[in-house]
Amino acid sequence: MLLARLEKENAKIATNPKSIKACPIDRGLPNSRQSRPPSMAQLKDMVTGPQPAALRYSTMPPPPMTDLEFWAALVKDYPQTAARLPTLLGNKIRKGIPPPLRGVVWQSMSGARDTHLEERFEQLTGESSPHEPVIVKDLSRTFPGVDMFQDADGDGQRMLGRVLKCYSIFDPEIGYCQGLAFLVGPLLMHMPDQAAFCVLVR
Repeated sequence: MLLARLEKENAKIATNPKSIKACPIDRGLPNSRQSRPPSMAQLKDMVTGPQPAALRYSTMPPPPMTDLEFWAALVKDYPQTAARLPTLLGNKIRKGIPPPLRGVVWQSMSGARDTHLEERFEQLTGESSPHEPVIVKDLSRTFPGVDMFQDADGDGQRMLGRVLKCYSIFDPEIGYCQGLAFLVGPLLMHMPDQAAFCVLVR
């Protein structure tokens, strides 16, 4: 801002040398044509004094970030967005992630985009788990009121069973417990089974 004001005053002097007497830098000096640098008081006056109309736009804050721009930045680089905009992030999360964006935002926030995990899921789908009989029993009991999981031969139950089976092999210390189905179900409502497995692992 200070540089812009100095350039404006220099431009005035270049076009009209007599205007040097009105230059704020020289204001208050005994001889207005002195080449002495301005004092701290004069510089402070330039910074805190009224701004010329032409410079007002240069000091305005940038326009606020739109919701879409915020979520796009979050998906692109969650750690950096969280570090730079922690308060805004907290406010947006408390208000709720828009349903169409939940899948990609959850994946980004959890750091679940991992080629190694995706390949591991594909590998585990071909293996068998000692927990499969219990998992199959629980599939119809998980979210019976949700259309996606009502049909025993539907995609919802198939994907749910696949993620739970793969996770029980991936983490043998936990294996399978009924509560896992209630975590995986909402993930599958927003993303494919491979992505849901990666988020669950993370």
